[in-house]
Amino acid sequence: MTRPRHTLRTFGHPFTGRVENAHSAALSSKGWLFQALSLPFYGLFHVWMRTLDARAVFYDPCLDPAYPESGGKKRIYTFWHEAIAGPLYLRGRCGMTMLLSRHGDAEWVGLLARRLGFGMVRGSTGHGGTHAVREMFDLSLDQQEHLTITVDGPRGPRYHFFKGAVYIASRTGMSIVPMGWGYAYPWRIRRAWDRFAVPRPFSRLRAVVGPEISIPVHVSRDKLEYFRCKLETIQRQLTVLAEDWAESGRRYDSEYTIGVGPNAVPRDIRSLHHFFVPTTSQDP
Repeated sequence: MTRPRHTLRTFGHPFTGRVENAHSAALSSKGWLFQALSLPFYGLFHVWMRTLDARAVFYDPCLDPAYPESGGKKRIYTFWHEAIAGPLYLRGRCGMTMLLSRHGDAEWVGLLARRLGFGMVRGSTGHGGTHAVREMFDLSLDQQEHLTITVDGPRGPRYHFFKGAVYIASRTGMSIVPMGWGYAYPWRIRRAWDRFAVPRPFSRLRAVVGPEISIPVHVSRDKLEYFRCKLETIQRQLTVLAEDWAESGRRYDSEYTIGVGPNAVPRDIRSLHHFFVPTTSQDP
């Protein structure tokens, strides 16, 4: 049976050549100051994040979008809004489209995401974000790309997994991969709703990536809430693991250093099944 399609005006972005939605372009094109400052901002962000010691463990290494064998299946990668710096820097140009809010404070993130090689849709997974969810659904069909969503954005509540990602997964057949990201004693923007994390230079960044969760096709409203709660619980647990790991400096047999961009992973990495076997050494 043919899936319903939504009409979407798209074009190639001048930075990346990627297809984007028209609303995303309209917001960025009228902010000439943001455009003018995006290159030095990108340079500062790149130099800053490059100082971090970034390591990860995966439940299944093939779930890493940078892993060569991961490209055959589209997935939805989810994480909390406060930790966006890590995945934004490390997994650009890995065939991913990102959902960002329409609020003005997301404009910097949007310009940075384009330069780093992400496709983009502006909107949210809750609070009236139905149009954005439909656009992500349409783009996933058109571009055959992974999707990535900050599932408690753009305005919280913090650590609340909005059900838009579950709806998209149910409609498209894509599985959801929850991720926990942690930084060693980051600076926090305490006035922000999510206490946004700013990693300290030369500190530790850790990612713990859980199993992919399959959502039944056209799931009922009750089941939608069931999977939402399940994913929220898993992602909270992964975040605690990642933050504790980053702050403790422990080393694990299953960890590996995260490279930047596609094909940036070793081929002999182990899975998350070995994560709870620490070695005797400590990070410097």
